[in-house]
Amino acid sequence: MTVTVYSRTINGKKTKWEFHSTYTDGMPDGKKREVEYAANFKQRENDKEYKIEVTDNEWFFERHN
Repeated sequence: MTVTVYSRTINGKKTKWEFHSTYTDGMPDGKKREVEYAANFKQRENDKEYKIEVTDNEWFFERHN
């Protein structure tokens, strides 16, 4: 699973979504850490809003192990 985070400024007007960060963890219990990482962005900050995109990469890890 890959977690991709986008952010935008909300100071009166909402700006375009911009790439913020990405996190992938293929180690044991990695999905748990990925969920914890995504949870960090569920609340708005003073002038920032976040969008979280989750992609399942199981096929990649099965193919390359």
